[in-house]
Amino acid sequence: MAGYSELMQTIAAMLLFSLILLNANRMIQRNNMMQVEGELEQEVVALAQDIIEEARATDFDENSINFVPVNLPGDFTESGNLGPETGETSRTDFDDFDDFNGWSGTITTKHG
Repeated sequence: MAGYSELMQTIAAMLLFSLILLNANRMIQRNNMMQVEGELEQEVVALAQDIIEEARATDFDENSINFVPVNLPGDFTESGNLGPETGETSRTDFDDFDDFNGWSGTITTKHG
């Protein structure tokens, strides 16, 4: 009978140890996912800031390129005509800020 009691204690200890290991594994996986999500979020924010800085480095409006508008706001492009002009099909072709109006694109990084 004494051997049976020790066997039950061993089984209970193994069960308790396996539950602890499962919870530790779950916690490690959750921490890894949070770390990866944080890295992806930082990368996406950096890419967005790069695009914003690229847009800010250009002139505001097609009509204000190489000259300062005299009649404000009359010299600016009408709101219905904002966006890329003819021939400006990619971000590298954009020469003023309003070309970014409505722009969308897919950027591939090493993470996806």
